[in-house]
Amino acid sequence: MNRRLKSLGKTVLIAIGLALLVTVALYLYATSPAGERYVRGRVVQAVNAALPGDVAVGALDLSGSHVVLTDVVLRDPEGEIVARIARVEATFDLLDAAQGRFDVRSARVTQPEVYLRLDERGLNLIRAVKAQASNSQGAATTPSIRIREATIEGGRVELVQHIRGDLAEEIRAETISGRGELALGGGRRGMEGAVSLTGRFTAPMEGPLSIDLRAHQTATERGVEVKASLAGARVDATARGAGGELEEV
Repeated sequence: MNRRLKSLGKTVLIAIGLALLVTVALYLYATSPAGERYVRGRVVQAVNAALPGDVAVGALDLSGSHVVLTDVVLRDPEGEIVARIARVEATFDLLDAAQGRFDVRSARVTQPEVYLRLDERGLNLIRAVKAQASNSQGAATTPSIRIREATIEGGRVELVQHIRGDLAEEIRAETISGRGELALGGGRRGMEGAVSLTGRFTAPMEGPLSIDLRAHQTATERGVEVKASLAGARVDATARGAGGELEEV
C-alpha cells in the first residue's frame, strides 16, 4: 500500500513538474521577440477574422500577461482609415491567446480617433465592423475576442457627410472618455458590445455630449439601442434589422 502511495505521489509530482515546465517554456517564448511577433499576429488575425476591414498594429510590447499596442489602425474594405488608436494597454491570458481566445480582463484605450464618412454606400464604420457569417466548417476555429472592461480617454469623433439634408455636413466631438465592453467572433456569435461616453461637441455647435449605446450583430440580425444627451437635447432610439439593414423601431 505504501509503495502504491509513493508511486502515485511520484507520478503526481512528475505531472506537476511537467506542467510547470511547459508553462514556463510558453511564457519565455511568448515574451521573446519571436513570441511577441506570434502573439501580435494572433491578435491581428483574431480581429481580422471578425471584421472585413483591415486592422494594423504599429508596435507591440509584451510583459507577462500585460500587452501594449501602439498606433492601431482600422481601415474599411476600400482601404480608407476609419479609426486610429494611439495606445491600447490590456491584460489577458497568454495561453488562451495562443489558442485564439483573447479574454481581456481590463483594457485602457488612449486617444482613439474615429473618422466617420456617410455616403451612398452607407456609414464607413458599419462596413468596417460588419461581422462576417462563419460557415459550419470554420465556426469552431474562428478566433474570439472578449473585452470585459475598457476605459477610454481623450477620444475624438468626426462625421462628414453630404447626402443627408437634415444633418450637418460636419459633426465633431472631442475630449471623449468613458467605459465599455465588447465581444467579437467565436463561431456564430458575431458581435456584442456596450459603451458609455461623455465628451463635448465642437462642431457644428458647442455643448456637452453623453451617450449610452448597446449593439449586437449575428449572421442573421443586428440591433442598436442609443440613449444620448446632445448639447442639451435628449435622444432615445432603437433599431433592429436583418441582412445588414437597420430599421428604426
